[in-house]
Amino acid sequence: MSSAGSGASSTAATTTGRTRKDAAWEHALPITDEFRTKNRVGCKYCLNFYNGGITRFKKHLAGLRKDCVPCTQVPDHVREQMSALIAENDKKKDKSLNKMLAPREEVRGMYDQGGNEDEDCEIVEFSPAASGSSQLPKKPMIKGPMDRYRARPGAGKQTTMNVHYKIKEAKTTYDYICEFFIEGALAHNLASLKSFARMVEAIGQFGPGLKPPTPYQLANPLLKIQVSKVDEMLKVQKEAWVATGCSIMTDAWTDRRGRSLMNLVAHSSRGVCFLRAIEASMEVHDAKFIFSLVMSCISEIGAEKIVQVVTDNASNNIAAAKLLKQKHPQIFWTSCAAHTINLMLQDIGNIPIVSSTITNGKTITNFFYAHTRLLAILRKYAKGDLVRAGATRFASHYLNLKSLYGKRKQLKLMFASNDWAGSSYAKKPLGKRVYKLVMDNKFWAKINLLVNYFEPLANVLRRVDGDTPAMGFLYGDLLQVKQEIAVRLNHVERKYGPIWEIIDRRWDNKMKTALHKAGYFLNPFFYYDRQSEMAEEDFMEAVIECASVMYKNNIEVQDNIVSQLSYYTEAIDSFGTDMAIRQRKVATITPARWWTVHGTFAKDLKKMAIRILSLTCSSSACERNWSAFQRVHSKKRTRLGQKKLNDLVYVMFNKRLDSKYSERERDPLLAKYIEDEPPNEWMLDEELLQDDESSEDEAEIDINSKGKQKSVASRTRGKRARTNQDVEDEEEVAEEEEMEEEDENQEAEEDNDEDQEVDIDLTVEDEEDGE
Repeated sequence: MSSAGSGASSTAATTTGRTRKDAAWEHALPITDEFRTKNRVGCKYCLNFYNGGITRFKKHLAGLRKDCVPCTQVPDHVREQMSALIAENDKKKDKSLNKMLAPREEVRGMYDQGGNEDEDCEIVEFSPAASGSSQLPKKPMIKGPMDRYRARPGAGKQTTMNVHYKIKEAKTTYDYICEFFIEGALAHNLASLKSFARMVEAIGQFGPGLKPPTPYQLANPLLKIQVSKVDEMLKVQKEAWVATGCSIMTDAWTDRRGRSLMNLVAHSSRGVCFLRAIEASMEVHDAKFIFSLVMSCISEIGAEKIVQVVTDNASNNIAAAKLLKQKHPQIFWTSCAAHTINLMLQDIGNIPIVSSTITNGKTITNFFYAHTRLLAILRKYAKGDLVRAGATRFASHYLNLKSLYGKRKQLKLMFASNDWAGSSYAKKPLGKRVYKLVMDNKFWAKINLLVNYFEPLANVLRRVDGDTPAMGFLYGDLLQVKQEIAVRLNHVERKYGPIWEIIDRRWDNKMKTALHKAGYFLNPFFYYDRQSEMAEEDFMEAVIECASVMYKNNIEVQDNIVSQLSYYTEAIDSFGTDMAIRQRKVATITPARWWTVHGTFAKDLKKMAIRILSLTCSSSACERNWSAFQRVHSKKRTRLGQKKLNDLVYVMFNKRLDSKYSERERDPLLAKYIEDEPPNEWMLDEELLQDDESSEDEAEIDINSKGKQKSVASRTRGKRARTNQDVEDEEEVAEEEEMEEEDENQEAEEDNDEDQEVDIDLTVEDEEDGE
């Protein structure tokens, strides 16, 4: 056995490493032709071979006795690693199963709850033997989830299911669903909505005989039921506002029909609550108007439940903040952190060398996405797409730069292939330019540099834009961003210095308020590690300022907070227990939750800390619902009346917000819905394709009829045409020789792409790359 293992070591990489990603393969013997069978794996520790594939082999290494023989020679750290992998896989399987079964359980719950009979709901029972108009519907029978276990009349003793028949039924059902989507002009990604899965499950559980709801039912009684359900869903959030407080968000926008609209949203640690959207086309969006809208929300919710108002950095919002300060001095008005960080990314993107590199990156992606056949060749080598749709313009820049860099080797392989060399695109000016960019290691080093600029800020954007309370993390995260950028750039001040200046300029202006500093100070994740640093600055003064603002009319509470600060800063009593110390940095325990559990001896400070640490930093929840409003307020629905339109918007927005809030694992940088995606300049930028002389028809001629086209040109243009063709052939031969020479050195250069030093000036445009 040992000889087999050692003798085939050279094939281990090809057999187990390069094409197989599971970590357990590192502990497997390479399988030689002598022992090769399907799903056969050899253990490098006990030198035995086992059937059952990599899953059973992991159990063997983990020492499990189920379905396998435990390995007695495996090192302890490997056994622990395999046990962790198995537990992780089981967790993923459970999560996937729960996700699949969730709609079924929800629908069953609705059946179990029952309800009053509704005269608007009709059930028609169909009989397979029925024919002709004389067959009348039988007595309606509503089926429940247990009816699936009831024997059907005439079923006999056959209890097995005809699998092939069920597959055919499923295909027929999918065909009808697809027909509905196409006829209704519905986006295909709507099939991923949880409500769609519940609808399909409910219809399946009901069985045959359900009459579809009428347009009247959908627009009247059923809509009212949905409004009631949303009201009930939001009760939990509104009850939490008493303890945690909430944030009011506003956002103005203009739709494609030129209507000016305003969203009003409330945010808390329990979720996002859409209040209403109003059309304000006839209004002047000055400070007084915005202030009046905010005041309407305050009157509806109650000033005592509101901690802050979050908007973008527009001048009218800043002026409205001054009016609010006069009326409600206990409520803060803060700038949207996501908007400010996007401005940082925009400032970085405006640096000439950064801008020109982004333009070159977009040139590559636009070149591929402008030609169907070329895109097919790309996908063959890249095993997927290059372009990703971001929620904002600069999120798209970061995502696509990182995607490009991650697929640089595949791109180089494609351009070195016969698929590229044999296409007409290789001879076009833009094709040659793109080829030159892809094969230039200096270009990839610049892409890597830009990713290092953007990525730390993009990670902060993920946190503040993710609808989770981020007030306690924003200040500390930005400090870490600066340090991370310096580390990524090897502490070369000439490279990181300009980026630091951009961050500081935006940060100092908008995100160093008393509320941000107090959140940083009160977050145990940061405080106890940076206690000495915070003592040298005004962070404690920021906490005291927040106390004087939030409890302006209660001097006793202000004094209590000041006196209770020492319990927290010195980790006294409940703040200093072993559990409190251990849970300061537990990822699953939020800072607000930490205070709830461990702030027993500082009642008033605890109350204020929970309110501050439960705050969002972003107003993005307001901004992502524009397209929904447009669809609801379409011409076809103008007959519904304003009340029904408002109800539709209210239900749609809150359902979407609740779905987004529950999907905590989604990437906030990515566009959630197709209609939410901004126009993607990484795919459709006509200015970058001006030099592209090829078309799909030309490409087809060049690829399929290359020789014929040349011969026709020679016959029709005579000697001069042949001379020009000879010149072109000579150029092609020279280019091919140059490509072959570059390819010979490519493998050695690829490994040095990431480490190549790029000596660039961030204030001077690189003329070569800026072409």
